[in-house]
Amino acid sequence: MAHAFQLLWAGFLFMFDVRLQGFDILPDVIGYVLMFRGLTLLAPSNRYFKQAASLAPLVAAFSLLDVWQPIPQGGGLLTVGGLSLRTPLGLALTLAGMALFVLNLILVSRICLGIAEMAEGQGQKDLAEAATSRWGEYKSMHILLIIIWPLAAAFPAIGWVGPVALLAVGIAVYFSMMGLMRQAQSYLEDPGKAAG
Repeated sequence: MAHAFQLLWAGFLFMFDVRLQGFDILPDVIGYVLMFRGLTLLAPSNRYFKQAASLAPLVAAFSLLDVWQPIPQGGGLLTVGGLSLRTPLGLALTLAGMALFVLNLILVSRICLGIAEMAEGQGQKDLAEAATSRWGEYKSMHILLIIIWPLAAAFPAIGWVGPVALLAVGIAVYFSMMGLMRQAQSYLEDPGKAAG
């Protein structure tokens, strides 16, 4: 059980979007593969983890479209995200990125609901509340980002807003989710062990 949550923790680490020459140096696909492995271990625990384990391969495959993004005009060596709606490729990658956001939200909701249900079943009410709270924060920040991102891509003059917002979301919510995985690792027992 602890190993499963370690894999989820590592998976969230790869969600940070830091790019070098347009390439994501922490590719999301690796994070989703790690999450899939962790969720496969957790799937017998409850239906939410099972749903997340089923969805993770699709999200991983979709995230391959996000490994590389064209460097914005005048962008430097180290960029944090940033797409354009001015070219067909930029438009396609922007739409793919938005779809990936939606899939990510569904996946993370299943993870948080799975932790909450497991925590409630083991009498860990504080952890259950933390999982529900983290999901609310995660969802709110990503909905805000879905609004900001296409605006930043459509209007080059404010294009810097998208990368800054993406970095802010990463710091605010991914660290928070990683903390939740550590809490779950510490406080949740393997139901099989608890019964034995």
